[in-house]
Amino acid sequence: MAAALIASPVDAALSRKKVKAIARKVATQVVIERADEVKVAFGDADVVISSTTYTDIAGASASVDVPAGSSGLIVARFTAETGAIGATGYLSVRMPIDGGEANPTGADTFSFDNTGSPGDDDFESHAMDRSRMVGPGTHTVQLQARVTGGSVNIDDWHLTVERILV
Repeated sequence: MAAALIASPVDAALSRKKVKAIARKVATQVVIERADEVKVAFGDADVVISSTTYTDIAGASASVDVPAGSSGLIVARFTAETGAIGATGYLSVRMPIDGGEANPTGADTFSFDNTGSPGDDDFESHAMDRSRMVGPGTHTVQLQARVTGGSVNIDDWHLTVERILV
């Protein structure tokens, strides 16, 4: 199956509980009434990462809009199955929003998967969340990945991007 992008409305009562738990900025809780827009992209074909510089993952992006005169909180979530193939370091993943780093910062040090012991190339599930406050306009989250040596497979991945007006 090729990468897919889905947009759907979100039930306000359901999202209120979920968003309150995840919408925080520097240890301060942000009270959210509801998620206003949700976009989803996913893929189930193997993506082999062998570049030592960050590379866009094809199809793993989504854009959301913030109306004029408003601010929004973007929450991006990425899950995937990964497996090392003769890798000698780790797989680093980041989700820039409009090309800029999302919170928490320091994506270069975020290890999404590592090689472990020699021969330890089993597939495992991994996840990460990132967020950032944004102003009016169209905002794009683009998943990027790199390895520090060897290569790593990304499979059965899912990207969820939520926009909450604040």
